[in-house]
Amino acid sequence: MSHLNKGWDITCGDDKFEVKGRKSQAVGIRLTQNEWKAARHLKTKYMLLIFTASTREKLRRSVPVQIPDPTRTETWLRRITYEYVLFAAKGMP
Repeated sequence: MSHLNKGWDITCGDDKFEVKGRKSQAVGIRLTQNEWKAARHLKTKYMLLIFTASTREKLRRSVPVQIPDPTRTETWLRRITYEYVLFAAKGMP
């Protein structure tokens, strides 16, 4: 589903699941603005699944932390970032 830019990765019936991965507990989880909006709109039908594993082998055996309705049940820090993208520079073909 991510290629459709819906705000979640998996659809199962009415439920939507966003899957995130990280190498350690110390790494924060980021939601895109689109994911945040979908979670706020879908409420209890939106679940965040977080896989934490330092290696591929550990990932195969890992069980995700499941967080239903994450925008209402968890504490988030809002960060605004700007991105500058150069598509073509002077003198580039």
